[in-house]
Amino acid sequence: MVCAYGTRDVVVPIGASGYLKTEFEKYKIPLEYFELPHSGHILQNDDSIYIEYAEKVEEYLGKYMQV
Repeated sequence: MVCAYGTRDVVVPIGASGYLKTEFEKYKIPLEYFELPHSGHILQNDDSIYIEYAEKVEEYLGKYMQV
């Protein structure tokens, strides 16, 4: 799983990511997690982290959802 959260998100509070991370670790599910400290829900203000996140999403899709 690959996921990203903007710490300034008012739609899905950052606390939700803590629960998600805990559950993935508990069940030993691989997780690539990105936290964007200056972004809200649309991940708009942390370009370098967003690029890294997008690359991981592309890698994940190439591995698990091949066309």
